[in-house]
Amino acid sequence: MMSNNGSMTYKNKWLSFINKGIMILFLGLLVVIVPCSYLLFTYWAEMPIFIKIFWPILLAIIFIGIIITPLNGMIITKKGTILFLPDFRLKKFNIKDLEKITIVFSEWENNKYSVMVKFVYRDGKVFNKDYSKQFRNMKNKKLAISMYTITKRKVNRICNKLLDLSICVTTILDKNRNITYQSK
Repeated sequence: MMSNNGSMTYKNKWLSFINKGIMILFLGLLVVIVPCSYLLFTYWAEMPIFIKIFWPILLAIIFIGIIITPLNGMIITKKGTILFLPDFRLKKFNIKDLEKITIVFSEWENNKYSVMVKFVYRDGKVFNKDYSKQFRNMKNKKLAISMYTITKRKVNRICNKLLDLSICVTTILDKNRNITYQSK
C-alpha cells in the first residue's frame, strides 16, 4: 500500500481460498467425457431422448465449472477495489466503503484450513462467506473437505499478503478453536 497525493494505491493481490489442484483434477474427468461426447454426437440420431437432454446439460455444467474454478478467490486491485468471487457470483467492494475485512482460518482434519471471509461496510451492512458450509453437515465429507480446505503453507502466504492492508484482520484458529495467530 502506498500513498499518492492523499489517495491510497494498493498492490495487485490474488488470493484463493479453495484447493484448486484437487478441483481441477476432479474436473479432469474431461479425459473421459470428451471421447464419450464425440461418440454421443457421432451417433446422435440413435440416442434416446433422455441422453439428448441430459448430456448437453452435463457438458454445460462441467465447462462452466472449468471456467469458474480458477477464478474463485479474491483480487485486490491497485485502485483499491476488491473483486470477490466466492462461487457463481461476483462481488465488488471499494476499500474506502469498508470498515473492516475479517478472514478467519479454521483448522479441520490433516492440518487443513477452511476460510470464513466477512466484509463489514461503514454503514453497517455485512457480507459473509463461509467455505466450511460446503462440507460441515455432510456425512461423507472427505472429498468436499479436500476441495474446500487449504494447507497451512497457503494460509501463511495469504496472511503475509494481507499484512499491509490496514482494514484486514486475519485470524488462524486451531482444532480447539483457540487463536494461534491474529494480525492485529
